[in-house]
Amino acid sequence: MDRPKFYDARDILREGEVYDYPYSIPNAQQISPADVLVCYRAQREAVGGQRIFGVGRVDKIVPDGDRILAVYDRYVALKPARSFDNIGGDPRNNRRNAINALDVEIVQTLLQAFGLSSIEDAEHIETDIEDLQEIGTGPGEEVVAIED
Repeated sequence: MDRPKFYDARDILREGEVYDYPYSIPNAQQISPADVLVCYRAQREAVGGQRIFGVGRVDKIVPDGDRILAVYDRYVALKPARSFDNIGGDPRNNRRNAINALDVEIVQTLLQAFGLSSIEDAEHIETDIEDLQEIGTGPGEEVVAIED
């Protein structure tokens, strides 16, 4: 994996299928196919500090009006969810921007905790893109990304 990125994305359309986010967030154009996204909830929404809930790999980027859909082809639901303490603390270097750098080792730590050696070992996802477009957004959640 190359230099990873941390995505503070607040709009998740469907957990485990796609990450739906606006063009307008800082560095929105940084997500590309083959990036690995580490998904986490906002602190106010996390029960007991358990914020990190999934890891997914982006297969396709699909424009959808003023939004972008990053469609997963691999996804691991982290159950139970993990806290930032489980990965050595909050990895964000700039909490005000939507996209921040993230160490590759964090993804490896999360995957290994669930018995996976790489994102390739995760469940393969088939998603109907037309079904996803123009549906709207879901609850506010956040995402971390790792470039592959």
